[in-house]
Amino acid sequence: MKAVVILGQSTPYGTDALPIISTPGTFSRAITYVGGPRNVNATDVACTFEKQSGNVGETPASGLGTYLANKATDAMGNETPQYFVSTAAQPAIGIKVMQPPGSEWEKVEKHISALSRMKLKLEAPNAEIIALVLMHGELDKKMDTAQYLKCLANLVDGIQKAALSSIGQTSPMRLFIFQNSNHAFYGNMQETYLRVTTQGLEQATHLMIGPTYFLGRSFPKQSIHLSGYGTYIAGVYAARAIYQFTYENRVPDHIRPLEASRDGAVITIRYRVPTLPLVRKDVVYPGNNPGGAKLRYKNDGYTVGIRPSNSGDNMKKYNIENVEIVGDTVRLTCETIKDFKGPIAVAYAVWDMDMVLNEYGYTLGGNVCDSTPEPYTTPWGEVYTLCHWMPNHVLDL
Repeated sequence: MKAVVILGQSTPYGTDALPIISTPGTFSRAITYVGGPRNVNATDVACTFEKQSGNVGETPASGLGTYLANKATDAMGNETPQYFVSTAAQPAIGIKVMQPPGSEWEKVEKHISALSRMKLKLEAPNAEIIALVLMHGELDKKMDTAQYLKCLANLVDGIQKAALSSIGQTSPMRLFIFQNSNHAFYGNMQETYLRVTTQGLEQATHLMIGPTYFLGRSFPKQSIHLSGYGTYIAGVYAARAIYQFTYENRVPDHIRPLEASRDGAVITIRYRVPTLPLVRKDVVYPGNNPGGAKLRYKNDGYTVGIRPSNSGDNMKKYNIENVEIVGDTVRLTCETIKDFKGPIAVAYAVWDMDMVLNEYGYTLGGNVCDSTPEPYTTPWGEVYTLCHWMPNHVLDL
């Protein structure tokens, strides 16, 4: 059994799921255990699998487990391991309270210890945690980068010790992070994101998962917070990064900003691109979209402005006249800053209400991706192309 643990804020676990351990004759290679403070079942074990018909329960956990199981089956045939995704979440949680000895650490530790019961139930004596996925960022915006990285290391060390205690695991686990771009202009999270995705030692220690993922609704007017086709796809992206590192022995592919400059009205940003060239694509929401509704973000997702001094200030934004995408480079033309001498910031996929509200819900994103053509067939039969979407980021110039 190979387990992946998902922790953080608002980790959804879906609405269309059935019990698996308590149901005779039911088995799945990619299952989900739900525990922690958001477990509404008032029990410490609620093991589920996602339905393959009707309304699919769209969760990061199910998307992650299904992708890993399918990829391993293709590569390993009958030797495929059981994949087990464990999720625990707290509303709008920050890493400071999740690490030992923070106020939420006891709940995290208890959640990890429950894996020993799962190991016994599933008759998996060699079970191990291969990855920890952390979905957070919003409440950590005021932490400085060094403090944040120290908290990350402390959390991983604590979970490693909890895994040793509960299931006897001695093998190391890898940390993958979904960076939340809410309020990115107001804090240090984006600086941290850039450091750990572009600098050698830190990049090797913490693998940030940076694609913009789309929290689209299954149906217009449906709640998107706890269930959505986009969250399923988010789990698939996480699984792909985990698979590349764990089974292909390489640093996962992500687009990463390398350098940025401004010459008068023109801002130039060069990126590391897994599969050249960068391209502009309309976003097509997966699932229940028979008309093929597409989304083109304002300025393809870019914003140019002045960082506010605190979260209560309104950010001053400048009009972008043109977005040019060539090879590994994006050029933004913004005539109003031509003679401006002060510092500005250029952002991609941040919380900007002018661009995130659409009929499929609130969505952080943009239209820039690389040319990777990997097809992925969803449980509901839709073929979805897994490009590498531009990660959310803020650059100061």
